[in-house]
Amino acid sequence: MNDESDIPVEKTEAFVSALKLVSRAEQCGAMLTRKLRQRGYSGKDAAAAIEKLEENGLLDDSRFARLWLQSRIARKTENPRKLAAGLLAKGINERIVRAALKETLPTETEFTLLTRYINETGISERAALRACGFSAESLEML
Repeated sequence: MNDESDIPVEKTEAFVSALKLVSRAEQCGAMLTRKLRQRGYSGKDAAAAIEKLEENGLLDDSRFARLWLQSRIARKTENPRKLAAGLLAKGINERIVRAALKETLPTETEFTLLTRYINETGISERAALRACGFSAESLEML
């Protein structure tokens, strides 16, 4: 790529490429970094583009995590531990994962997911469900 050190970040090829990617679908920082690096941009250029997107509210790992969880819960029946693992695998920070799970799965929503999970998997032993990440509060509602 060209030496773009004197060009404002929002005018760089890396930023334009990143902007196109976030305009198509919600992204998280780690995934976007990987995509930019795969397209041949340096780590420095990718980091600068991501920082600018975050500054402008166009890239937000917390928002990505909440939206990913909402979509995943609507389409699949997975336990909280597996949902968390999915976000961690995408490079989302553990603190953000915990906060997104707490926000996306209030007790009533988690209980709905729990009953779907029991019906689909046949697992109903409380210790096993607890090991899957379901909270004591949702298990008490059984």
